[in-house]
Amino acid sequence: MANGGAMVGVTFANNVQGCNYSGIVFLVAHNTIGQTVYISTATVFLPPSQNVTVYPFIFGLPPGTTLNSTIFMTTFGGSPLSLSTTFVFTIV
Repeated sequence: MANGGAMVGVTFANNVQGCNYSGIVFLVAHNTIGQTVYISTATVFLPPSQNVTVYPFIFGLPPGTTLNSTIFMTTFGGSPLSLSTTFVFTIV
């Protein structure tokens, strides 16, 4: 069986004028019994009053794997810059 991959696109908005934000986007994926099976990261720079889409990538898991995932953004120092969003997807 070949290993599959998935790319998840998520858009972050900077609604603050005159303020740049940069940080790390985390995608944390759990299998159907709650075990963390993958953590993907992507860096992002958000200019003032702009939207930026990032694409954390998951690879090496077999096709058909269903993942319960959470995605969020922090500063490089670990302070939160977004709310967490949870979703379910399956590796194709």
